[in-house]
Amino acid sequence: MSGNSKLPRLNARHWWLLSAIWFAIAGAFWAFYFEKNRQLNQLQYEQVKLRHVFDMLQRPVVKSKTEVSDPAELLRHVDALSRPRFTESERDWARRYIIREMTRCGYAPARQTFEGGLNIIATKTGSVKDAPIFVVGAHYDTVQNSPGANDNASGVVALIHIACRLKLTETKFTYRFIFFDGEERNMLGSKAYLKDHRRSHRLVGAIILEMIGSKCTDSGCQMWPNSMPTWMKRDSGDFIAVIGDIAHPRLMNALAQSGATNRPPIHTIPVSDAGHAVPNSRRSDHSSFWDFGIDAVMVTDTGNFRYTHYHQVHDVSEHLDYEFMAGVVDIVFDAIINIDTSKLSFDAVNLLRSRRSE
Repeated sequence: MSGNSKLPRLNARHWWLLSAIWFAIAGAFWAFYFEKNRQLNQLQYEQVKLRHVFDMLQRPVVKSKTEVSDPAELLRHVDALSRPRFTESERDWARRYIIREMTRCGYAPARQTFEGGLNIIATKTGSVKDAPIFVVGAHYDTVQNSPGANDNASGVVALIHIACRLKLTETKFTYRFIFFDGEERNMLGSKAYLKDHRRSHRLVGAIILEMIGSKCTDSGCQMWPNSMPTWMKRDSGDFIAVIGDIAHPRLMNALAQSGATNRPPIHTIPVSDAGHAVPNSRRSDHSSFWDFGIDAVMVTDTGNFRYTHYHQVHDVSEHLDYEFMAGVVDIVFDAIINIDTSKLSFDAVNLLRSRRSE
């Protein structure tokens, strides 16, 4: 190739254009850089805050406490309920069983119908006028073809026993024992309940019982979601987990204080952002309460992260540990008494006042 080639000369307009492009690129880079650093700092702050609350909730194990719940009685009820509760007729059988047992304890259960299901609600009215309301709940439906011994006959039976014991105890606050339908269909029952009751300033907390009958003691038998911090994990599954929102630690604290040497270890697991940071922490009816800013905890054996029969046809009563389950029932009952009689009761009254002013 022959001949002379010359670069085009840039005039002032071209220089201004190039300068604007350069500054735009540099600005975008630094904006990206600072945003990533902001997100990293926020994540680190959330982890530090999470660890602080986690450490605060760890309680020394006290001496043994009286064992009240009868493992043989729990087995009898779980065995009776261990049959599929998926179709309308199957769930209707379970409803009749629950209503019969609650009626025997002196309750007059109410029915809340919603599209596709029915919740059963029994109320113990407190002695305080316009008392705060605490929900204690468990879902009674199952997936198709599963007898649902652990998921969630264990929670239903525990709820019946707790309600019957509390019926004999005078309480300041009002307790609603709710047997939710439709949990296996994206928490339909708890969402329906809150649709009708979320504006009640008296509703201040919920304890949800979700699979509480399984334990494992072999090293490595306890699995965890990948999103769970390493320092929060345990190697074996001999504990009962209490999962709550970091923004509302009251109920986690009440349950953490209910341990004893002759009961399952209590592993409190706070999560941030109503569990959205750890999606597996939202897999029961407590998440419906979280979404309305209500203090709620899930009491669970961690389900499929420990229990190999989860959602299977062999989720039957023979696979559960009833000594473990009895200890969990006693833990939850004691936590309710703590809520009703300790300083936590003043927290509840203050929360009630704050919700009235909203």
